Amino acid sequence: MSGSGPLRVVLLALEVYGGEGGVQRYCRRLVRSLTEDGAVVTVMALWDRADVAGVPSNVRFLGLARSKWRMILHFLRALLVTRPHVILYTHALFAPLMLPARLLRRTARQVLFVYGIEVWSDPGWLWRWPVRSCADRIVSISRYTMQRMSSVYGTTPSRVRLLPPAIDPAPASAADGSLQGAQRLVSVARLDPRDRGKNVDKVIDAMPDLLREFPDLHYYVIGDGHWRPTLEDQARERGVAGRVHFMGWLTDERKARLYAGCHLFVLPSIHEGFGIVFLEAWQHGLPVVTSDQGAAPDVVRHGVDGCCVPPEPAAIARAVSGILGDEERRRAMGRAGREHVITTYGHEDFRAALRGILQECGPCAD
Repeated sequence: MSGSGPLRVVLLALEVYGGEGGVQRYCRRLVRSLTEDGAVVTVMALWDRADVAGVPSNVRFLGLARSKWRMILHFLRALLVTRPHVILYTHALFAPLMLPARLLRRTARQVLFVYGIEVWSDPGWLWRWPVRSCADRIVSISRYTMQRMSSVYGTTPSRVRLLPPAIDPAPASAADGSLQGAQRLVSVARLDPRDRGKNVDKVIDAMPDLLREFPDLHYYVIGDGHWRPTLEDQARERGVAGRVHFMGWLTDERKARLYAGCHLFVLPSIHEGFGIVFLEAWQHGLPVVTSDQGAAPDVVRHGVDGCCVPPEPAAIARAVSGILGDEERRRAMGRAGREHVITTYGHEDFRAALRGILQECGPCAD
């Protein structure tokens, strides 16, 4: 895009290196892809601390420790001093900054990345108008989010592109030998009250019915948050506390071993903008049971590599039973999911697609 030296990119994010959610990993992959293609990248992360670990040495990083005013000042300075060719806004909350960017750096291409619920409802004119008037491209991780956003922002299809998440190949991992049960379910989710839409509680409610059919079934929940004590109380009230194991956040190595030791991934979420945890599960050969709402049905191929069902305990129990009760079907679904990840969600595919989107925006002058 730039005819005079490497591409200069400023990336604005809520959090990049201080968290392990799907959005943070997506942002890290954006940075990785850009630097691999030779771009000079400046990252401004509103929530990250300045001393956060894991920042690549070839990235200029500003952790703003939740100071909005510092972010605004650093951004304005970057427009005048760094003079970026491309500005990537990795959350719709930053949309108002597109206006000063258009005034101070008119030739810079502005690209907004969107994920899910943050753009599913009307944000008000202060956010909607800059997106409609200043964003050269809008990049969505799923068709569902793309369609929901278009209906409330009034964005034209010609400016919207699709760039789903990617995942790196996972080395073979031995199963965690400490896991209990002849059949084992696993979920991965933040356990905060605002994440009730993940419906981990509905899986717990399904456990009594499942235990009547699979008496040695155990359920492992990876993740943590303020919702966890309520879920633990719920498991005790349902009489399944000994079968539901809250593991907290695990290292990647320990999580891989737990995946390798389980038989089925269950997360009947209704608010997924994509669901990168589905890719993780498939990578380890696990079929997925999820909801028939949100973006999940766009990602999980019902009857092929998982099941998309109403997010209610009875429907969840039927789907889990149908897969665990048929070992040949379970293994075939797991193989289909693993092959789908390899052929569709690799890093090089992501990097090439990102490069194409930026090239589409046109050349940038210094």
